[in-house]
Amino acid sequence: LDDGATEDFSYVARDLDSGITTINISTRDDSVERDVTVGEGRFTVSIDTITDPVAEGGTIEVNTTITNTKNSQDTQTIDLSINGSGSDTSQSESVQLAGGDSEDVDFSYTTVANDPPALNVTVESAKGSASEVVTVTEGAFEVAIDSLNDSVTEGETVEVNTTITNTFGDTRTQSIDLSINGSGSDTTQSESVQLAADASEDVNFSYTTVDGDAPALDVAVASADETKSDTVAVTEGAFDVAIDDINSSVTEGETVEVNTTITNTFGDTRTQDIRLLVDGEQEDTEPETLAAGVSTPVNFSYTTVDGDTPEINVTVASDDTNDS
Repeated sequence: LDDGATEDFSYVARDLDSGITTINISTRDDSVERDVTVGEGRFTVSIDTITDPVAEGGTIEVNTTITNTKNSQDTQTIDLSINGSGSDTSQSESVQLAGGDSEDVDFSYTTVANDPPALNVTVESAKGSASEVVTVTEGAFEVAIDSLNDSVTEGETVEVNTTITNTFGDTRTQSIDLSINGSGSDTTQSESVQLAADASEDVNFSYTTVDGDAPALDVAVASADETKSDTVAVTEGAFDVAIDDINSSVTEGETVEVNTTITNTFGDTRTQDIRLLVDGEQEDTEPETLAAGVSTPVNFSYTTVDGDTPEINVTVASDDTNDS
């Protein structure tokens, strides 16, 4: 070197140099030593984005960046590990990086039953790692009864209108069941429903009441996950009988005219025999078919005979009621 001149030296640290390395520079006339701290090169891991929260059945997307902080090219295995109440699984990907380079490495995991309420998600290299806790919400086919008859008469139809919502994170199929329990009924109807994640569908049922369902029915709609129920009041139906007009007195041999009104208070069309009874003995009958809520006149005649004095008891009866 010329008098007063200087020269710079460079040294590329190696993997084995990590820690404190002594650098010695010497000439024939002098020497100098310095201790230099050399950081350990490795594949560092950072989780850039992660799905949180996620519904049971949904997919957790894990987006990471892997950086080689070494000065030389290296290949390492990057591992995803999932640990929770329902899962204990891992995924791996081999990554080769030149010194100082980075690469995006993405993983995905589909949650399963019992993963709620949380999962520990870890991504790691040989000497680096990053972790996150992901909240996992329980999924269900939720049931809502939107409308239901408050009360019906025997023979009328109960309309049950519901909304079913899939709060799982994936498409699922379940059976939606209607159950009717009462004094006259014990029946079930079912409908298979397939719903995408977060989708809803109207599911409607109908049930025609029968004799004996009064005074009430317990109505329940259920998925595999929850049940909603309500009570419907059921009033008894009848062929009501009313005697509108009848002779107050006659002489033996004369005719008694009996004028009545018959009303169907059932919720459907029915047929019954309307009977005339004199002193408990049936003297005449008339079949009547009536729609729900309809009334009709029914008239009978009875000719008195010897022995009917001093009075007779006249009754008009249906299967349900009578008037005398």
